[in-house]
Amino acid sequence: MTTHGKVGISKSKHSNYVCQVPSSPLLFSILVMKELKGFKSAAKTPEWLVAMNDEIHALKLKKT
Repeated sequence: MTTHGKVGISKSKHSNYVCQVPSSPLLFSILVMKELKGFKSAAKTPEWLVAMNDEIHALKLKKT
């Protein structure tokens, strides 16, 4: 039986992708901060408050 491995066919390994994304408090909160256990602890964290406000603003703009 001929397999991909035997004939030297393999999936290419992709290197880490680097992309440029506009800075946003929501993105910062998602990438940098650990997820908090609940709303009460998030409401005490300034970065999460900004991120939540950004999310609500985006939902209102999209009328969703």
